[in-house]
Amino acid sequence: MKRKLLKGIKNPLYATRYLARRTQKNISNLIIYHLFIDTEYLKSRYNTWDLYDRTEHLSTETCRTAMPYQDDTTLQKIEKPFYEFNQPSVTEIPNATIIGDVPLALTPNGKFILDVIHHGSYHASRTRRFSFRTIKKFPIDSIKTILKGDRSNTTKKIDTACILASPMNVNYFHWVTDQVLKLRAVEYYQYMTGEEVTLIIGSEESPFVLEFLDVLGYGKQYVELDEESMRVENLIVPSFPEPTPKNINWLQSKIVNRTNNDCKSRSEILYLSRQKARNGRKVSNYNDLERVLKDHNVKIVELGDITLEEEVQLLSNASAVISPHGAGLTAIMWGKDLVVVEMFNDVINAPYYTIAHVMGHDYIPIVENSVKDSKKRNSREDIKVDLSRIENVILDIKQDIA
Repeated sequence: MKRKLLKGIKNPLYATRYLARRTQKNISNLIIYHLFIDTEYLKSRYNTWDLYDRTEHLSTETCRTAMPYQDDTTLQKIEKPFYEFNQPSVTEIPNATIIGDVPLALTPNGKFILDVIHHGSYHASRTRRFSFRTIKKFPIDSIKTILKGDRSNTTKKIDTACILASPMNVNYFHWVTDQVLKLRAVEYYQYMTGEEVTLIIGSEESPFVLEFLDVLGYGKQYVELDEESMRVENLIVPSFPEPTPKNINWLQSKIVNRTNNDCKSRSEILYLSRQKARNGRKVSNYNDLERVLKDHNVKIVELGDITLEEEVQLLSNASAVISPHGAGLTAIMWGKDLVVVEMFNDVINAPYYTIAHVMGHDYIPIVENSVKDSKKRNSREDIKVDLSRIENVILDIKQDIA
């Protein structure tokens, strides 16, 4: 903010543009605030079941405390996503309407349901972007539903359903933590009511989405979105999920217990490679790193090349995981009592240090040298690994598990 103020004093045109952008953003946030309703509003108006996770010992402070290199002012910190660890719940909304491919869901009185998109407290920008994208693409359906609510005409109907579709599903981390964890609440609703819930997914989901649904027993219990608005007799809306201990335990019971029948001694150290990643944080001196890893019998894994079952077996039988920051570290959720070594560039990025803390993993952060690239955001820059340091870390891990 101080840099922008100084730049604005020197360049009035910059200041004018900056103020115009800020004003536009504030107006759109105000619109979102009035159109969207959150979990507390839903709980006050509709049938809701609480899951009672006993998260009193966890809070947003947990995330801040777990963040590494807090006192290093030379490093950029990205705290999102951070978690509030609120008690999860699931709500039943009658006569809801679904619009678009994001999608947006509206109550009978034409209010947008925030928990379908994201946790509003820390991703207002994503909520704003997704909602305006849908309203722009489907203006007539959106305006009709906002004004008329459940009196708007829709030809496509479904009985009881829960939305798992999201543009963020292309990212493995967001699919697992934002959507798969909702299924715990869906199962609880089914248990409490005896109603079967159909899942609503996107029309062009990543292969791993369908793989998860098959493993979890929902392979024939979903429908795909199209561009036609949809009326849902009972829309099941879990509060936006967070990695609470009970959510993670549920996930392990559903995924690990169903796929890992090959119990081995937990002595293997894994390196999760990002060399095939499309959006950066590759290792620039990978050939040298590969020699070090192989010298110490560290298994190199390309998660994109293996099945979910193979991934779970590897991680649930591992003793340690080494990886640059990235979605592949979601796989630490399949392990127990892991040593997690996360390599950063000049940017400390959430949330794997928080997940490791919640799960009780030993967590070792390492800041490597960023390979500067003007075409990439700082958080996407590749890294050059300090080979002697990573070798010492591996030797310490091997000594601890011996």
